[in-house]
Amino acid sequence: MRKMGWEERLRALDEMAMAFYVARGVATNLQGKGEGWLRTVRRAVGIPVAEAAGRIGVKEDEVFRMEHAERRGVIELQTLRRAAEALGCVLVYGLAPREGTLKAMAAAI
Repeated sequence: MRKMGWEERLRALDEMAMAFYVARGVATNLQGKGEGWLRTVRRAVGIPVAEAAGRIGVKEDEVFRMEHAERRGVIELQTLRRAAEALGCVLVYGLAPREGTLKAMAAAI
């Protein structure tokens, strides 16, 4: 496979970032209360705190601490990943420009 040039890399990243634009919009509508993904998903699929704690391998209090840490934006990615997996999910992490595309940002720099 040949090495991609910077324009091709930007185009590929912009295509991937589109998924984050969509997710951000859905997340805003789904989480109007700002509950965080862990609590939102756990409640949506009907997993009680006790069961979530058992799946993660922690006590119930720790589930509440994880959910609170996520809402505050201080949860560690590895903790969030472990909790997501226990809920039958996969953690998706990425960056998307606030406006426009990465290509447009690069052109402006």
